[in-house]
Amino acid sequence: MRFASAVAIDVAVFLLPRHLRERYCEQWNADVRDAEEAGIQRSEIARGALAFAVTLGRPTPFAPQTVRPEVLRRRSRLAAALSLSSALVGLSLYANAAGGGGQVTNNTVLDFIHFVAVSVLALFVVVSVVVAAVLVSITRGVHPRVRTAVWLLIVAGTSPLVASQLDSTLTNAYSVYLTPGGIAYVVGFGLVVAASLLLVRQSGLRARAKSQRLVVSALLTGIATLAVAALGLVHAIAVWAARDVPEYSWNIGLACDDTVCTVIPATSEMFAAWALLKEQFEQLVVSVFVVWGIAGVLFAIVVATLVFFTGIRPVVATVAAVSVLLIAHAGVMTFLYLGTFSAVPVVPTDVMFLLGRWMLVAVVLYGVGGVRLEPRTRRSVEEPVAS
Repeated sequence: MRFASAVAIDVAVFLLPRHLRERYCEQWNADVRDAEEAGIQRSEIARGALAFAVTLGRPTPFAPQTVRPEVLRRRSRLAAALSLSSALVGLSLYANAAGGGGQVTNNTVLDFIHFVAVSVLALFVVVSVVVAAVLVSITRGVHPRVRTAVWLLIVAGTSPLVASQLDSTLTNAYSVYLTPGGIAYVVGFGLVVAASLLLVRQSGLRARAKSQRLVVSALLTGIATLAVAALGLVHAIAVWAARDVPEYSWNIGLACDDTVCTVIPATSEMFAAWALLKEQFEQLVVSVFVVWGIAGVLFAIVVATLVFFTGIRPVVATVAAVSVLLIAHAGVMTFLYLGTFSAVPVVPTDVMFLLGRWMLVAVVLYGVGGVRLEPRTRRSVEEPVAS
């Protein structure tokens, strides 16, 4: 019975907010230890601890009532983080507009793990949208800016659904990236920017006193972001350069002997059209690499500027930037595969997409929502309370 009570106390302490855990852990353990002397059953203390823990105000909507300022602040942060992370995951689907390459690996176990991770991410997006909407809807005292920002982010997260609906009803385009549905992603990105400005304004986030340390932090963050972007660009160029360049397309091609190849007369026009498309795609790839290099520099400048003027932690900003670059890199590799069916990276693009999205979710929950996973040292019920 003592073991069961100790477990119940541990569960109750775990359910408490972090700043209350140490205090009530000592109190409840002492009550359980001295229960026999006081003529009280340990189970009563354990049940009371659990009842107190589950009814205490916390950043989840247990009741539509006015809450303490600290609880209100935590609920607002959590709602903003959940809605922002779901919106970013939704917008990142544009990078995978061409679709994945089918099976992730040749290993059934790894493919199943990937499937589970993707399914959990999809479930997280749905649950986060619902929880964020409930948090800002039934919690009294939420600032209008926060409430507006959360709803804007929820709408932005629907961009993939709107895009698919537009593409299915309107005329199909020649490019999988330039479709009517792409407008939904542009609008969604604009909503994310507007919501982020509202959240920054409401939080009062501003840079600390301009110091040499802050300048160095911003500079190092920008350099790290630029280095990752350059590394991705170099990798993509290397993969593209090492591709197998076909001299014919399926049955539209050449008749070759030991020394010379000639165009098959019956398919000469089709072969010429294919060769033209091949040349145009290669020129497009070069343009993509140039744009990627310019965008990488601009992105690094933006990240460094945000660190300097808003006071965002350099580590958080760097991880967020790496997440975005990883998703972008996977998108470019998918584009290369679409054009050649041979420029396949060592790490499958589906894995890069998944890793980048989970990293983005984690850094938003940590940096915006204040979510922490901190281990708690289990106290023995026999440990005396410090005086």
